[in-house]
Amino acid sequence: MSSPKPVKWASVADMALHVTIISPERRLYEGEAESVALPGVVGNFAVLKGHAPLVSELTAGEVVVLTPQGKKVYVVESGFAEIRNNKVTALVEGAVLPEEIDRNSVQQKLDQLLKKPVVGEEALQAKEREVLVLRARLRSAG
Repeated sequence: MSSPKPVKWASVADMALHVTIISPERRLYEGEAESVALPGVVGNFAVLKGHAPLVSELTAGEVVVLTPQGKKVYVVESGFAEIRNNKVTALVEGAVLPEEIDRNSVQQKLDQLLKKPVVGEEALQAKEREVLVLRARLRSAG
C-alpha cells in the first residue's frame, strides 16, 4: 500500500486569502496570506481559504498572518474582523508590532495597575480590560 501523495497547489493564489489589517493610525498589512489567526472575544480562531462568512469582535491579543515569506504578528487591543469570499478585513485599535513593545515599561504599568484599588463596576471593567491589553503585549514581547 502506497502512502498518499501530498497535495500540490498550482500557486500560492490557490490557497490564498486577501488580508487587510487597518488601525486608525496606519495600514498594518495588505496582501495575500495562507492563514490568519485572530483573537475573538469568545476565543482565538483561524481563517483559511474557503472559511464561512463571519463578523467577529476582537479582543486584546495577537493577529498572526502566515504568508509564504513568513509570519507577521500584530498585537491589538480590540477591533472587528469580517471574513467573506476569501477576504479578511480587520479593523483594529491599539495595534503595535512586537518589536515596538518596551517590555520593562509594560511590566511597570501592569504592576502599578494591579496595585491600584478600584471602586465601582465600571472602574473594575476598565481595569480588567487594561490588564488584558498589557498582558497580551507582555506575551508578545517575549
